[in-house]
Amino acid sequence: MAFRIRPTVFPVPLRATRSSIRALPLSRPSSSLTHEDPGPPKGFTRSGSSGPPVKPPDSVAKTPKRTFPTKISIDETAPINHNKKITDILAELGKHEEINGNVSKGMAYSKAVKALSSYPTPLTSGTEARSVKGIGESIGVKIDNIISKGKLDRLEEELADSKLQAIKTLMTVPMDVDVAKDLVSRFGTVVAEDPVAFSQTPEGRATLALRRKRYPYIQDFQKKIPRDEITKWKELLMSVVGKDPETMAAVMGSYRRGAPESGSISILVTHATFDVDEAVVGTDVFATDLIAGLNKELVLHELIRTKRRTFTTVECAGKLSRESEVYRRVMITVCGTREWPTRMVRFTGPAQYWHYLTERADKEKLVLRPEGLFHPLPAVAPPGHGVPLVPSNVKAPFAPYYAKRFEKPIADPARRIALESESALMQHLHLPVLQPHERE
Repeated sequence: MAFRIRPTVFPVPLRATRSSIRALPLSRPSSSLTHEDPGPPKGFTRSGSSGPPVKPPDSVAKTPKRTFPTKISIDETAPINHNKKITDILAELGKHEEINGNVSKGMAYSKAVKALSSYPTPLTSGTEARSVKGIGESIGVKIDNIISKGKLDRLEEELADSKLQAIKTLMTVPMDVDVAKDLVSRFGTVVAEDPVAFSQTPEGRATLALRRKRYPYIQDFQKKIPRDEITKWKELLMSVVGKDPETMAAVMGSYRRGAPESGSISILVTHATFDVDEAVVGTDVFATDLIAGLNKELVLHELIRTKRRTFTTVECAGKLSRESEVYRRVMITVCGTREWPTRMVRFTGPAQYWHYLTERADKEKLVLRPEGLFHPLPAVAPPGHGVPLVPSNVKAPFAPYYAKRFEKPIADPARRIALESESALMQHLHLPVLQPHERE
């Protein structure tokens, strides 16, 4: 077991307590939920808290504040996936290979998807695709099939396999592929086609004891959500979060990118009092109060709650009214204000764009995380500052394993780069500023 020794932490006065958070009115004008970058709300101070400044440990070298030249050199090679249809089909085929136990083939498809996503032009044949590193003859033949017919015959056959689709549906619970296969082989496809009825049987209660919260909704969660319906969710959210100018909220995901339909509803919320680098107090209480306020306007059933040092994420099953028949998957994340710009980019997506930004940050010798943009600690840091010491009971042959795990740069809150918006992040990485609908 590796032991991580945290750096010295100097106290920072927190301006939010459980009692004060519980009493906070939740609000922001509806104009904050647009496709544009909403920017920081009134009262935000990203440069630091109102208390005394936090002094970094003496052993950690101070990094001068990064300044921009008058004219920034922009890299115009922003990622555009010219072969999205091909990559979507190959990604789906990779999932099916993993379900069938062919993990190595699934990884090969993932590698091919990553390579083709950044290919500069639309593919015209499988022969051209085979010139790309990571594309073999077998995948090249499938690409020929996709280009000529607009679909892949093998994938169409697998999509018609009810057992395979039932296993795939159960894996969204989430559930291990072997457990999903066992359920389908024992009880048939009814476990995925009618989860509510199965969960009420003795076999279902015994088998799904640990997954009962999310399991009844898996069929509903597979259905796409029309944009108009998400807009109604946004309006109801703003009716609850609409009185306090220090609260900021936005609907994330493909909805923010302008998609006509989405798979789930992702909501990001913050408050001006969550403006510290250390553990943010009150995000879980704030999330509880927000869900209670939303429950007066619609129906929300909390399923899973994840609490971390600086944010809280709650997964819910919700519907607009008690008369509605379909439950939607709703993800609510309450985060600190300093995480807001980077979490906006991460949650807006798509995943390929975020991966592109992290690789770009690495080239700029920075560390990009959902928590923020950081100057990295050195690969070999002083003992006790980010890099764990090798435990004394670790034998010599295994000692290099502990060192290798921490060769990559480590993000340190003391080296956070202050960002005011998403555009500031892109400018810091010397990239063109893209609006959400331009990031596909």
